[in-house]
Amino acid sequence: MLTEFEKRIAENYDRALRLGALFFIENTLLILPTDSVNYEVRYAPSLFKKPKAALLPEEDEPRIDPFAPWEPDLFVQEYGDYVVLLNKYCVVPHHLLIITKEFRLQTEPLYPKDLAAIWYCMSHLSTPSLAFYNCGEMSGASQLHKHVQVIPLGINSPPIETCIDAIIEKHPGSIFDLSQWPFVHCGMFLDQEKMVPPSNPDSSEPCYDLVGEYLAEVFHRLLDETISLLRELADGSISFKGLSYNFLMTKKWALMVPRRNENYHHISINSLGFAGMILVKREEDLEMVRNVGVLNILKEVAYPKT
Repeated sequence: MLTEFEKRIAENYDRALRLGALFFIENTLLILPTDSVNYEVRYAPSLFKKPKAALLPEEDEPRIDPFAPWEPDLFVQEYGDYVVLLNKYCVVPHHLLIITKEFRLQTEPLYPKDLAAIWYCMSHLSTPSLAFYNCGEMSGASQLHKHVQVIPLGINSPPIETCIDAIIEKHPGSIFDLSQWPFVHCGMFLDQEKMVPPSNPDSSEPCYDLVGEYLAEVFHRLLDETISLLRELADGSISFKGLSYNFLMTKKWALMVPRRNENYHHISINSLGFAGMILVKREEDLEMVRNVGVLNILKEVAYPKT
């Protein structure tokens, strides 16, 4: 049964699509099985029409902010200091953006309030979902106004979940590494007891602040672990100022991957690539992914383990 939040999303999505305020990107799906993972590669040539703003514009360049103001036809609801919008250019229907009302940079880490807003949205979705944050210039982020994305997955799970499910020891708070991945990353299993927000005597909605504080601890522990792994690998040759990374989270686990390149040739990789989902705009890029292999592409934009 759909929640009220999901009904609102569906109604607003249908209206925005009808009005031309939102564009569903037609795409062709290719499945590439690798090491027990069915990686998804989508060919979407109309993605060329999607605009992209520089995360670090030159001083004399005007700052373009598509969320100032946001488009009313994409509005879903407010949550505290955040606004939940429909993604204007979506490959997955009902793709959500959680944006800060006041301008904040996409190069910032996630804070407890950010994560409380994320969990509010995810906990009001009745089916599996994936939240992700593209942080930094090399992360595949398309806008410099701080925003987190949430996509509903229906009855499916992210393709990489088959690897994570295969991990035998799933203790809450334990760091995990996927042996199939030849690049630096780290994940953590979430403590389900800490994911339940306590009741709020001043509101009909539970209090998500405590969940946000717990998830911030998870986020910063993964960030600390990521930096430690890179230090061991690089012997001081990597600068951690302005480090780019992708952060992904489901209701069961969180994952972080540091980035050294945004693109593999013409293919831009964001967090979804590390969930096992890649978008390409050109037919020749589709063939490149098929020939090179998803893991080799991800290795080139991340930091190889050796």
